[in-house]
Amino acid sequence: MEKKNIIFKCDECTKVYKGKSSLNLHVMTIHRGIFNFPCQIEGCGKQYAEESRLIKHMCTHQAKTVLCNECGASFVDARQLASHKVVHLQTKPFKCNITGCGKTFARSGDLSKHKKRHTGQKHYKCDFPECLFAGVEKGDVDKHKQVHEKKEYRCDFTECSFITNFTGSLRTHKKSHSEERSFLCDVINCLKSFKTQSLLTIHSRIHTGQKDYICKFGGCTKAFSTSGDLVKHAVIHDKDREKNFKCEMPDCDAVFATKRELHVHGVVHSDAKPFKCETANCGYSAKRKSALLVHMTTTHSDERPFPCEHCPYASKTKADLKYHMDRHEEQKNYEFECKMQHGTTEDWDLKDGSVKCWIRCKTKLDMQVHIANHHTEEGIAKKLKSEQKFAEFLTENDIPSDRDWTNYMNFKMCAGIEGGSKSARPDFFFPAEIERLNAIVLAEIDEMQHPNNLCELRRMQNIYGSIQQTEYCGKPVLYFRINPHHFRRNGKFYDRSLQHCFELFLTTLKSITSVKPGLNLVYIQYDGTDECPDIFRDDEPNEYAKALKECVILNVY
Repeated sequence: MEKKNIIFKCDECTKVYKGKSSLNLHVMTIHRGIFNFPCQIEGCGKQYAEESRLIKHMCTHQAKTVLCNECGASFVDARQLASHKVVHLQTKPFKCNITGCGKTFARSGDLSKHKKRHTGQKHYKCDFPECLFAGVEKGDVDKHKQVHEKKEYRCDFTECSFITNFTGSLRTHKKSHSEERSFLCDVINCLKSFKTQSLLTIHSRIHTGQKDYICKFGGCTKAFSTSGDLVKHAVIHDKDREKNFKCEMPDCDAVFATKRELHVHGVVHSDAKPFKCETANCGYSAKRKSALLVHMTTTHSDERPFPCEHCPYASKTKADLKYHMDRHEEQKNYEFECKMQHGTTEDWDLKDGSVKCWIRCKTKLDMQVHIANHHTEEGIAKKLKSEQKFAEFLTENDIPSDRDWTNYMNFKMCAGIEGGSKSARPDFFFPAEIERLNAIVLAEIDEMQHPNNLCELRRMQNIYGSIQQTEYCGKPVLYFRINPHHFRRNGKFYDRSLQHCFELFLTTLKSITSVKPGLNLVYIQYDGTDECPDIFRDDEPNEYAKALKECVILNVY
């Protein structure tokens, strides 16, 4: 006889269960508030409907002596530690199948809890008088009740005034006083590290472009990487809401539609700045999380996600892009138009696919000044002084270098250089590397990011050939080509600081432990796609690009 699937439905709500005992437990706890198994530990106050739940709870009062060797978290026993360790796994096999969500989890239990939030059903209610709060899980209510308890948890670090009503917020805050950053971004050349897994998860969305939080308002296609961003955005779709929550501070007339908005507004009247920048030696703090995020984006990030539709410029914030776009609008009516390539000393030609400078000027004199400052080698070098700053960086980091050595060498064997020049020379020679790598290590600050592979090949061959006429004949040559300015990688615009560029050079140099015979090239911050600089991507592949490409050992950014 085939077994029937019997379900037991609650008469007081919409919940259904496969077993009668589960239904009885639900009614007793949710609708009757009966808990027959209280915790006997003084000051705890927890109560449970089942003895097994109480036994599990009692573990929380035991000493946590078992430590996680990856993050330092402590647990009562090895079983709890094993359950915790899945959070450090790179794979999250349990994926939410709700349309538009796609979140993944390391544990099936976490996925089950997450799915409850899609139903919108909140069966766990706060029992505080006149409080209407309800939660998807009992833990949501337990956390919420801390609001009614009005307990203040203070940071015990010297000269720190942080206060919160939540123990979890205090734990997270205390990590801001620690220099340990055990959560590392695994994206190549990113080098970012964080104090918590949640901050690393949020950061990783910069690289993946993941935006799981989608606005469901009719006709809106916006998507966001965090739920908080979605909540902030949703306000624009409800402009006619009734505003019943008034600020009670003297001389403040602000009113809001929700209690949450009023709470956020409250920081205006407080001197507390609980949101602290976790970057080493920064010290910045803010009243709002949004202000901290703006600080992180503008100060500690090289990402420029807001591109201009008229020119190669890209900004870090929407406000900066708007200011830039306003300049375009203002310049439309200027009479004098720049005819040069963007960022170079060459004339612009539509046929060669180069990017035209977008600047227009009011007067002819203004245009002459613009060209002198932005389209001559002297002007660019004077403006940025990249070579001199690189020399200062090497001195500060105790890296021996010689600039006169290259003048002494003179590279008289050079011939056939583009423009009729009689010589080609690097900018820096690193004598200490001869002993370490048994190679001649040179570096050149390439202001113009040489676009022509024929010219590039001749320069490199001439320099290498000149060295072979000296006592260093037979030694390999490791040559760094460094672009200190903006560049594009996979179509994305970057405009990093000189300090970042120079530190990338130093990190790369230290990572090289051996050099193969012949000429070895390292390109830093050059335009390119994937691992190949654009200098090798001529419309018609040629023997020069092929020969030069074979010498490249690294192409980093």
